[in-house]
Amino acid sequence: MIGLVDTLVILLLAAVGFAACASAPPLVLPTVLWLAFASPLLVRSDLARRRLPNVLTLPALGLTVATCAGGLIAPGADGIRAQDAGSALAAATATAAVGWLVARAGALGLGDVKLAASLVGSLWLVSPPALWLLACVASGAGVVAAVPGLRRARRVRRREGPGGGRAPTIPFGPCLLVGYWTALAVTAAAS
Repeated sequence: MIGLVDTLVILLLAAVGFAACASAPPLVLPTVLWLAFASPLLVRSDLARRRLPNVLTLPALGLTVATCAGGLIAPGADGIRAQDAGSALAAATATAAVGWLVARAGALGLGDVKLAASLVGSLWLVSPPALWLLACVASGAGVVAAVPGLRRARRVRRREGPGGGRAPTIPFGPCLLVGYWTALAVTAAAS
């Protein structure tokens, strides 16, 4: 049953990706399609184990970087202007750098950082204004996902006293993906 649901989700996300990329450079499509394929697996992994596997996040990041590099090396040949490729690469790099600092503080996992960088870089090439929607939806979903954990932590602290219990963690990968696919769906609907 999981295989059927995954297949349907992948097909739906791929359709959204194709529609959103209709006016985008063609080389961004492989990244979007990889993310469509990987999204159900990433969500399930993060919900169950609080891990986003490298085998899924690194290809997405690699495809994003390769697409941007292609736009910088041969501007215009693949439909990507050098300025857009440079901006997308800078946005992905800035996301990774800030994410790494947040991960060092223990507030985010490195899988989330790699995923966020690839989402930001690929979305920049499709529709830079859609990054605001990605940020807002992912943040809002993160807040909603944090509420049950905070309630549990409060009950544990009441029972065990101050300092009792572990700080709650949330699976932020699904929040990022909801933001990304929402931004792409809105982009597709607007074009």
